[in-house]
This record gives sequence, C-alpha cells and structure tokens, in this order.
Amino acid sequence: MIRVIIYLVAIGLLAAVAVWFADRPGEVVITWQGAPPIKTSVGVLAIGAVVVGLVAIFGWSVLRALLRTPARMRLSARARRGRRGYLALSRGLIAVGSGDARAARRFADEAGRVAPGEPLTLLLGAQAAQLAGDRAGAERTFQAMAQRDDTRLLGLHGLFIEAQRGGDPAAAHLLAEEAAKNAEAPGWAARAVLEFRCTTGDWEGALDRLDRNMKSGLLDRDAYQRQRAVLLTARALAAETTDRALARALALEAVKLAPTLVPAAALAGRLLGEAGDMRRAARVIEGAWQANPHPDLAET
Repeated sequence: MIRVIIYLVAIGLLAAVAVWFADRPGEVVITWQGAPPIKTSVGVLAIGAVVVGLVAIFGWSVLRALLRTPARMRLSARARRGRRGYLALSRGLIAVGSGDARAARRFADEAGRVAPGEPLTLLLGAQAAQLAGDRAGAERTFQAMAQRDDTRLLGLHGLFIEAQRGGDPAAAHLLAEEAAKNAEAPGWAARAVLEFRCTTGDWEGALDRLDRNMKSGLLDRDAYQRQRAVLLTARALAAETTDRALARALALEAVKLAPTLVPAAALAGRLLGEAGDMRRAARVIEGAWQANPHPDLAET
C-alpha cells in the first residue's frame, strides 16, 4: 500500500512539473566556442538534461559493475569453497559417527584441501585418525590444536584421551592440570585433576580443586559438602599418626558437613573418646547410627 502511494505521488509530481513548464514556455539559446547558436525551449532542455542524467547513471552503473566483477568472482569462488567445505565436514562427521573409517578419512582430506586450518577441519582429521587407529596422526593433530587459542582446550582434551588410552596417567595428569589452569576450567579437566590429586594423596590440593569446582558451578551444594567431608576424612586419616589434634579437628569438620558419613563419624568418635570427650563422642556416633547402623560405628 505504501509503495502504491509513493508511486502515485511521484506521478503527480512529474505531471505538475510538466504542466508548470507548459504554462511557462520560454526559449533557451546556447552559444559555445563560436559555433552557431542552438535554440530550444525550456521544456526540451529539461527533458534533455534528464535524459543525459539517466544515461550518465546507467553508464556509471555499468562501469561500477565491471569494476566489481573481479571481487564478485572471488566472493563467488569463496562461497563455493565454503559449501564444499561444509558438505565435506558434515559428511565426514556423519562417517565418524557411523564408524566408517575410510569415508571419514576421505572427507577429512577433502575438508583439509578446501578449508585448511579451520577448527572443525582439524577436529574431523583427528577423529578420522582415531577411528582408523592412527594414534600418532591423531596426536599430531591434537598437538596442533592445543597450540592455537581457539582450539586449545579441545586439543588438550584429545591429548588427554589419547594418554588415557595409551596407559600414561602421568601425561594425562599433566594435560588435565594444564587445561584446568583457566578460571573456568572445563568439567572433564576439573574432575580429572580432583581424581588425580586424590589418587596421589594430595588432600590439600584436592580440597582446593573441589572449592574451585564449586565456585565454577560444576557442583551443587549438597554434592560439594559430601565430597568435602570425604576429603577431610581422608586428610584426617593421613594426619592421625602425626598430629592427632589436627586429625580430630578435620574429622569434626567432616561430621559437621556430613553427619551420616560413617568413616568421618567413626574417626571423630574414636578421637574424641581418646581425648576424654565421651559425651560428644557418643553424640556423634549415635547421630550417624540412626541413619546408618554400620558395624564400624558399633566397634567405635
């Protein structure tokens, strides 16, 4: 509707201009460089000026189109390469998902030719190598990804998986620690670091990692409290032979976080009993016993 109104307004304006020139006839004389004078009416001169303007606009449009042709050809070629790369990547990922190693390798090679260095191209190449059993090729690709800012974590994760498959826990530990250095560590790295520190008995480091996982939103509060109680109990058991006061404080902190955790309650009850605080020891043991009548609590 708006276009129709604009069209009618334009027609009306043109008609008004034509009537204005018709009501005001005049004569224009052009003299230039001693040539015979050219006489014409004002209306014809206006029409000629409009025609010259239209011809100039058309000529400029043609010239601009010719000047832009090389750039358009480059954009068209780039678009064709982009479509080819997209098809190669999508088909390659489908081949990886379906377990077709030969097709995955073929599409990975094609994507490497069409879109070299792209993150998805590198990922497809690594996954195709993994599917074909080429661990060396997969590790090379993951190493290249780990050296780039945009694919660093993806490359570290791939190297971590390869280290686990190859039975190299030390390398896997180092890779997880490297990936977990960021403030927002990925979940796989945060969990792996926590597991490795627990395995090596680094309870201080495990507690620190657990706190960082909580701050990063990887745990809810209930899971955090339960896991922290478990780690505090493990640290208390390690400190029992050297510092029984510290062990008792750690065990009581664990009981406060998880009153029904049997190892924490049994250890805290035993250490409190040794310290002569029988009433508090009984309260800790009885509280845990009501939820879980475990033999360790009975023995304590």
